[in-house]
Amino acid sequence: MITIGIMGLGIVDNKGFFMNMSSFWKRLWTSYALSAFFFTVPLISSADNAYALLNQELREQFEKATQYNDVPNTLLLLKLIVDDAIRKGDKAPDYNLCKLHVKDTHLFCEGNRGIKRVNMPQLSGIPLPNTPADNLPRNQRNEVDATNNFAEYLENKKQYKITEESVPAASLKATQNEIVGSKVAYIWLATQDPESDSYKTIIESPIFISQDNYVLDGHHRWAAAVARAISQGALSKLVMKAKRVHVGIDQLVKDANEFARIFGIKEEAGL
Repeated sequence: MITIGIMGLGIVDNKGFFMNMSSFWKRLWTSYALSAFFFTVPLISSADNAYALLNQELREQFEKATQYNDVPNTLLLLKLIVDDAIRKGDKAPDYNLCKLHVKDTHLFCEGNRGIKRVNMPQLSGIPLPNTPADNLPRNQRNEVDATNNFAEYLENKKQYKITEESVPAASLKATQNEIVGSKVAYIWLATQDPESDSYKTIIESPIFISQDNYVLDGHHRWAAAVARAISQGALSKLVMKAKRVHVGIDQLVKDANEFARIFGIKEEAGL
């Protein structure tokens, strides 16, 4: 079991200065009786009353975090809000991480290509019946991974060169204009232990990028790795394993959507 270390993180106040959130996190920690910070364990019912008293403050702190582009606290607070909604059977709220801007970078979505997430190519997902994708092995969510097949398609059908590289994460650019905050939060928190299988699968698996440094596939893993590095003060040192396709992003998106249709990956249902 992996614990989430969030005690003592800072958040920006309305005058632009960082204030210490230790008191807030300590009270939240007590209210949840520790269980809320073991992300594999549901919130315990005995914490309901205490949590209700903090719910408004939780949302207020979330608004402050987003207002001042505080990435770690935005994600942590968002996860708690989403967890609470799920626990109550309510529709879980979400937040587009593209609204945040990391100082002195183009992160997360500055200069994006204006493509909605629902219109981005799917290289993994639910296979359509009687298609090549239908013959691939499936994971526990009944999804298949067609990234290797996509690479073969690009090299053999399109005659593109693909190189495996280690690329500074801050130099990469988002193609889509929507990054689901809660998804990034869960990915980030699942990678707290560098020795875990989640870390190796999520962080060490290469993402597809274009010749002009746009992310094609792997936006949420990239954003989670960036968030992790920001929380450690190590963004400038973060490099991502990538498969660079030597063609511009606009053409690459067209080719990837063509591949998904031919190979049989079901289109994304949306946010």
